[in-house]
Amino acid sequence: MILMIEPKNFVEELMKNKLGPVIEVPCTIFGPVVNYMVDNKIPLETPANEAVAMGLAAGHYLATGKVPVVMMQNSGLCNSLNALTSLHGIYDMPALLVVTWRGEPGTKDAPEHLIIGEKLEKLLREMDIPYKVLTPEGYRAEIKEMAEKAEATKRPAVLVMRRGIIKEHEGGKKDSKYPLDMREAITIIKEAMDGKVAYVSTTGYISRISFNVKDTSDFYMVGSMGHALPIGLGVALETDKKVVVLDGDGGCLMHAGAMASVGAEKPKNLVHIVLDNRAHGSTGGQPTLSPSVDFSKIAEGFQYKNILTAETASELKGAVKKAMEKDGPTFIHVKINQRVPPEGEIKRVSSVHTCPEIKKRFMAKF
Repeated sequence: MILMIEPKNFVEELMKNKLGPVIEVPCTIFGPVVNYMVDNKIPLETPANEAVAMGLAAGHYLATGKVPVVMMQNSGLCNSLNALTSLHGIYDMPALLVVTWRGEPGTKDAPEHLIIGEKLEKLLREMDIPYKVLTPEGYRAEIKEMAEKAEATKRPAVLVMRRGIIKEHEGGKKDSKYPLDMREAITIIKEAMDGKVAYVSTTGYISRISFNVKDTSDFYMVGSMGHALPIGLGVALETDKKVVVLDGDGGCLMHAGAMASVGAEKPKNLVHIVLDNRAHGSTGGQPTLSPSVDFSKIAEGFQYKNILTAETASELKGAVKKAMEKDGPTFIHVKINQRVPPEGEIKRVSSVHTCPEIKKRFMAKF
């Protein structure tokens, strides 16, 4: 029997060491911990990206003197480096980071994790950030040691979390409030636009489902969450072809400042579609900040020319038709439910195409 850590025990150990609050940007590996906290109404903060998470952590520390916990994927650690160096590093502010080890050498993982996975320990050493790799047998002592290190040095310390170390905790029911699911929405979009546009589809289920609905040589993103819109904008500024960005609520919020560039550049051929299911689907359905956001008003504030909304199949068909007919930039906010096909029913793009192949096929459109 493989020894694993119960999510409940992990959270209790953080509390026992007087650590908190817990701030997280989701990863599959610690998904069970987040699901346990959500289900048990334990306070949890879910900022849009890792840099914001570090800012929140600094604010909490300044007000309380208590060491906060920030949980993130190792790719997200790169997103936090500015704060780690020019905020926490120079103001002597501690934090306990729980960083997952995607792409760990010797393990099989998706291609977007391989570079950071290989370099993670070297990066931490180069940044002089103390760390321990969590073990099921010693996690209590490891949490205590790194918490004490952060407190004593007034600097961040890291617990590295490997895949499979945390026991599963599935979480609550999926939100089925809206009639369309992701596959249905993407099918409608592709049937209306197929062959006429260039798609940039964001990382996670959106790229996977777009690929499974119909492989239309999208720029399928298998990583770099939050960058779908700037990529699509860059493409749109170099072509007369319609460019459609298939975005998610989490990805859009992660680097929402890109919408300001859309408003400034005003590309007539850009269509930005946000498929909003209020969850980070591919990491286990952890909640996003979407319920507190009015995407249409944000798009209006950023000077998109056309702003459309849809919740039903007929509304989405109408919105897509208008987007194809009108000069943009056009924003379509589509509220969908959280149902996704079972994992075995949707092939990963990376199981068929390498990332350089995805790039080459997309570039052949122009």
